[in-house]
Amino acid sequence: MTFAIKFTGMNGAARDGRGSIPPVGQSETEPRGAKSCHYGFHACSDDRLWEWFGPEAYVVELTGASDHNKTKRCAATIRVVRRIPWSKQDSVDYARFCADRVKHLRSRTTADASYADAAAANASYAANAAYRAAADAAAANASYAANAAAAAASHAAAAAYHAAYRAAADAADAAADTAAERRAQNDWLWARLRANDSEGLPEFPEAGR
Repeated sequence: MTFAIKFTGMNGAARDGRGSIPPVGQSETEPRGAKSCHYGFHACSDDRLWEWFGPEAYVVELTGASDHNKTKRCAATIRVVRRIPWSKQDSVDYARFCADRVKHLRSRTTADASYADAAAANASYAANAAYRAAADAAAANASYAANAAAAAASHAAAAAYHAAYRAAADAADAAADTAAERRAQNDWLWARLRANDSEGLPEFPEAGR
């Protein structure tokens, strides 16, 4: 038995548009078992909330045959324990958090055609895109805009690293910089989910602290 977080579309709809989760308190079983990305019921890996973020959040219990990859858990049986309150304002706050972390990159401009200056301009573009998405989060589809802000912020962080090292950047370190943004986003989501869940979330071994 494993507890996990599952983000969905509106009214429990699957984010890929195929089906929906059972009502709160009910279970459903996939007779074929579990195979990630093919069949079974999926939920977030503890360190990948940012990848599956959506407008509704649930605590689910996964049992039976299981499978997983680095981004998600998969099991033959899912029980929806409860829905965690999540408002449009929560999505707006998340978008603003992501954008604020890269706001120092917004003023970068390109002075010539060098790799470093091009990277600086790229960082500026991504940081501004994060801010535009944060502003758009006040619109109807706030969770979509928040995802856009998170992605743009992570991209800006990587581009800024390249700019700082003036065309001699190590791609592995740039990836680490992006990963740092994703960890910060994941930690923020865990903190807000805990704050919103009055019943207290179960322990998640890899969750942000």
